[in-house]
Amino acid sequence: MHAMDTNVVTALAALGGSVIGGTASIAAAYLTQRNQGRRDRLLREQEVRERLYADFIRVASDRYADSIDHSLDNPRTLIELFSLVGRIHLFSTDEVLREARAVEANVIESYNRPAVDPIPALAHRDEIAAPLWAFTDACRRERATILRHI
Repeated sequence: MHAMDTNVVTALAALGGSVIGGTASIAAAYLTQRNQGRRDRLLREQEVRERLYADFIRVASDRYADSIDHSLDNPRTLIELFSLVGRIHLFSTDEVLREARAVEANVIESYNRPAVDPIPALAHRDEIAAPLWAFTDACRRERATILRHI
C-alpha cells in the first residue's frame, strides 16, 4: 500500500505541476495580449494626435499669415481653427489645450490689429511664432509622457 501511495502522490504532483504550468502559460499569454492591445491603442491615439496637431499648426500659421495684412472680413475664416481647437479639447492634455487656445487668441488678436506690410513684419518672426512654439513644446511633453507609458 505504501508504494501505491507514493505513486499516487507522484501522479498528483505531476498533475499539479502541469496545471500550474498551464495556468501560468495562459496567464502570461493573456497579459501579453492585453499589454499589446493597450500599446497598439495608445500608438493609434498618438498618431491621431500628431495629425491633429500638425493640422492645427498649419491652419493657425496660415490664419496668422493672413491676419498680418488683412482684417477679418469674414469670421468663417476662423471656423477651421476653432474646429481644430475643439478636437484638441477632446484628445489632449490640459496643457496642450491651454496652449492651443493661446494660439487661437493670438490669431484673433492679430486680426484686430491694423494690416501691415508682411515683409517688415517678418523681422519679428520669433515674437510671431512664440505661441506656436509654446504649443509645440506642450505637444512634445505630452508625446514623451505617452510614449513612456507604452
